[in-house]
Amino acid sequence: MTQAHKQQYKYKVTGDSFKHKSPKDLKIITLFIIFSIGYLMSRV
Repeated sequence: MTQAHKQQYKYKVTGDSFKHKSPKDLKIITLFIIFSIGYLMSRV
C-alpha cells in the first residue's frame, strides 16, 4: 500500500465513522485530526 492509498483508506474510515457519530468514534477522529496536523506541522 502506498502512502496515498493509506490516506485514502483513513479518510474512508473517518467518513464511515462520522456517519455513525458514536462518541468513541468522534474521540478517535479528533485524536486522528490532531495527530495529522501535528505530523504535517513537523514536516514543514
